[in-house]
Amino acid sequence: MRSALILIGAIGVAACSDDSKAPTPTPDKGVVADTGTKGDTGAKGDTGSKPDTGAKGDASGACSNVTQLGQPVKTQHSNQTMPTPAGGTIVPGTYTRTAETIYDGTTGTGSDIDRETWRLTAGASTDSFKLEAAYQENDTAPVIGSGTFAISGGKPTMTITCPAGMAPQNWDGYTASATELKLFHNGNKRVRTFAKQ
Repeated sequence: MRSALILIGAIGVAACSDDSKAPTPTPDKGVVADTGTKGDTGAKGDTGSKPDTGAKGDASGACSNVTQLGQPVKTQHSNQTMPTPAGGTIVPGTYTRTAETIYDGTTGTGSDIDRETWRLTAGASTDSFKLEAAYQENDTAPVIGSGTFAISGGKPTMTITCPAGMAPQNWDGYTASATELKLFHNGNKRVRTFAKQ
């Protein structure tokens, strides 16, 4: 914001040789400074840092041929009580993210727009899966990753092995049914919902 302070000076010069008759200069009071226009406070953003942003990986598709099927999802804020994870049996198949809710005591819509698709293939046990995922944030090009998704002690962990060097992503609980998968992160009071296709 610019602030301009313009000071205009008026100096009286006597044209007459008689100084006693010269007019007295009027002091300049100046111009009041411009305080500027009040800035926009902006739209409500996403509160709290994300525990994970999905399966970020190789955009070339070398890690998987999974197709992005997810539709754009905006983060929602809720003043309701955060649900409790109920566990359950995860059914192999293709899932797309359908909701992202933060139970932070407020209401409204965040600024993040994400799309995410998971393909889970049965592994060595009912709690272990091969994972292939496509993720997009704010309409960027999809990035692809593959690895494993496993449940241990009721807590899910996603481990990306392609591309290499990705940190595991952990949740505090989950709820699974024949048609849906919900992941819970207690620290950020987030619940991420996937629908089975």
